[in-house]
Amino acid sequence: MNIEGGTNIFPWYYPPNYPGACEYFDYIFAQPNYYMGRISNINGWVLNLEGSKLKYNCWNVFMEMEADECVIGGGGNCKTCSDSNNCTKLASDYIQAQINNIGRKYSQRAYYFGVTFDVVRHVDSYCRNNLGGYRMYNPPTWKLGFFVFLLFLFLSPPVLATESLCGPHPVLGPPPNTAVSLPLLKSEKTTR
Repeated sequence: MNIEGGTNIFPWYYPPNYPGACEYFDYIFAQPNYYMGRISNINGWVLNLEGSKLKYNCWNVFMEMEADECVIGGGGNCKTCSDSNNCTKLASDYIQAQINNIGRKYSQRAYYFGVTFDVVRHVDSYCRNNLGGYRMYNPPTWKLGFFVFLLFLFLSPPVLATESLCGPHPVLGPPPNTAVSLPLLKSEKTTR
């Protein structure tokens, strides 16, 4: 489950200090190979990935999910291809691991193997029915961000400027015991 070792996703901070792929690409998708049976603990893999993202400050790294025609009864790469129900469960474990470990699904998702729209629809339907109405696409979250902005705007104390570049504040005037110098306009001439 060591994501760091043997990959160049994350930078090496020990000699010879190689940069990581996360420094050059917008999105990086690491493949756990859980669907094929190369690892058995997808939850531990997600925790390891999140720890590495934190350690190296690489927030553009996501898990590449795996699914193929095995989930709809065809052949493919699943470790239990003879049972499409088990293949579907394995494909949905990627989403369940994200929910279990980070409380949500990744904002960016990619699939590997022979994924068709039928496969994605089937896995999405399974996730909605078995993971508490969960959908595989992100609902818009701008409303929450806008609400937090408004809350900050109305709950923060007002900033009272006592002097600006144009002179003293029109209502408050200059602060006590300060000298105010107004900038000269271009039309004014200085005399000596």
